[in-house]
Amino acid sequence: MHDSVKVTFIQFINNYMTSNDSVKVLEVGSLNVNGGLRDLKPDNFAWYGIDLVDGPGVDQKIDVAELYPFSDDTFDLVVASSVFEHDIEFWSSFLEMCRVLKQDGIILLIMPSQGTFHRYPLDAFRFYPDAGLALEKWANRNNAKVRLIESFTTLPTNEVWADFVAIFSGRIVEISESKYIGSQLSGENWIVDGNLVEHTYQELPIELRRLKQLENRIIELEKNQNPDPKEQLSVKRIVRKVWTRIRHTNFG
Repeated sequence: MHDSVKVTFIQFINNYMTSNDSVKVLEVGSLNVNGGLRDLKPDNFAWYGIDLVDGPGVDQKIDVAELYPFSDDTFDLVVASSVFEHDIEFWSSFLEMCRVLKQDGIILLIMPSQGTFHRYPLDAFRFYPDAGLALEKWANRNNAKVRLIESFTTLPTNEVWADFVAIFSGRIVEISESKYIGSQLSGENWIVDGNLVEHTYQELPIELRRLKQLENRIIELEKNQNPDPKEQLSVKRIVRKVWTRIRHTNFG
């Protein structure tokens, strides 16, 4: 689990899950490889994890495209993090998440929008905020009545990873705007109530924007008749560093 996932999950808990009542949680793709969401859960969360393999954090092993072993309307919260990129039928998994969600429940998805190529056993997908709208339409078409509350992409922290975040509500829940986390996490291409928040629009990922700014600065320095050699060297070093990160980043 990379740092940006931790930041997003903690902010989600602080904003959306403020009740002290017991919360029944299902985590899809719960194997703890390098830290898991279960490690961050509040004491009132009753956590159950499923995955395709046995291991730490997994309470029950399931097969690809298998119906989850739970009745309809079972869980208050269904979460999945860094799993859909490996799931060859994530659209089927999402329908199952919707099925086992209570009518007043919430679904949280945190999936990579950019990051390194990492097969487990495959690395097939990256996601942008519009994926939240697509999943909502797919679910509704299949008689799963969920609504996208908000979706956005996060900025990288100290790693190459940036995440697609989507939060869905069940059939009867109403969410106050004060709970939204997109603005608090500086979310880009933030979608709220089906609409893109205009001032959050970004066409290019942050690393490409940084590289463009540095390239423009180099052009300015080269035009200067008396450039500062130290600044030139510093900027070029930064460009090389950013470019190295970009070379190891999958932008989708």
